[in-house]
Amino acid sequence: MGLLGGKPDVYQLKQQKDMVGLRKALAYKSDSVIRSQAAFALGELLWKQSDFTFLAPLLEALHDHEAGVRRNAASALKYLVCDQTIAALIQALEDPSHDVARAAIKTLGEIGDPRAIQPLIQSIPAADQGYQSLETMVEIAKSLRRFKDVEAWEGYFRILELLPKEDPEIRKRYYGHLVDDQDLASVGIELLAKLSKSSNAALRLEAVLTAGYCMYGREGAALLLLESLTDESEKVRSAAQDGLLNPRTFGRKDLKLMAQCNNEGIRSYAEQELKWIEEDETGGLQNQPPPKPVYFRNFKDALSGGDPAKIGIALALVESRAGDIDVEILEFVVDLFQVAAQKTCYGSTQPNFEKWTNLLRRSEACLEKCAQFPGAETVLTEAVSKMSSRTYNAQIDDSAFEIADSRATNKTTALLKRLLMTKGNA
Repeated sequence: MGLLGGKPDVYQLKQQKDMVGLRKALAYKSDSVIRSQAAFALGELLWKQSDFTFLAPLLEALHDHEAGVRRNAASALKYLVCDQTIAALIQALEDPSHDVARAAIKTLGEIGDPRAIQPLIQSIPAADQGYQSLETMVEIAKSLRRFKDVEAWEGYFRILELLPKEDPEIRKRYYGHLVDDQDLASVGIELLAKLSKSSNAALRLEAVLTAGYCMYGREGAALLLLESLTDESEKVRSAAQDGLLNPRTFGRKDLKLMAQCNNEGIRSYAEQELKWIEEDETGGLQNQPPPKPVYFRNFKDALSGGDPAKIGIALALVESRAGDIDVEILEFVVDLFQVAAQKTCYGSTQPNFEKWTNLLRRSEACLEKCAQFPGAETVLTEAVSKMSSRTYNAQIDDSAFEIADSRATNKTTALLKRLLMTKGNA
């Protein structure tokens, strides 16, 4: 074992992959720093090769009197998954150290054993207990959304509701990141169907939006949306109807189901889609482009309405059809970037700041892809000309709106010029 002044040299032991030496270092009672470093090093080595002979010493380290040792042991145990590990980590959720509890929360989420769901939900602290409780809530939320389970996602949305979103700092630091990173599209249509019947209205709405705009061609999405047309929430019913009117999303089987709907608009739309499919298969629609999704017909209304949720849906449709771009769609993305830039220039205290920041980032990435569209150069050039004609001196016009608009205009112009330059050098 490597020694330095009589103490185990954890760095040297790790470099030599001396697992036996690290095990001895983990039991080195004279120095808690050595034990903590050894637990961390074991975790990094066990990632490459699980060795259950280290289960017992790591479980014992979970009861070390130093929190740093317990925290690193909890993290390392994710590579030694068994019933004992799950039970020990669940017990560690009650550790008096917030750092240890959060390490156990994160490890349980990474392991993904459903036995951890209920203990994680029971560990949700009150939001008014200060910074440490907020950090713990967010870690629990991140772990819960890893599970493909209704109860877990209900717990996740419960945390979103508990977070004091009226506080701009909390909204920026915690809430925005959680919402931006949630990915219901990965859970599958069967779980989405269950989530759409949750007692949590916000969760039902997200399930319906995901089914309508992210489950292209997935059998069962139409049934979920049709059943949501009678939801008690007006927002959920509206989202379900919009999702059902999203062209080229559903297959023949789902369209036939929609054609039996009592809603005349949905029934008529489904019949038209079925007819379009039949004519396309017989060659009757050669050289005719497919119909655009419902939000493509009124993006200007979506932008002027200022609802980042609906605008985000429209952008998602553009992102999913990167190869089906035309002038109207490109103009929409340019306008969206300009609006999002203006909204974010007002500052983080503005409503929906995180959503507009997310839209700004997404619209920039989308513009870079759309710039490859054959007619993009003309659209971008016209947009630059339009931006130049409305640029003014923000030092003279000192109102908040004019300053934000000027900054957004300059930001948009710079991006468009960069895209034109890139296109010219292609």
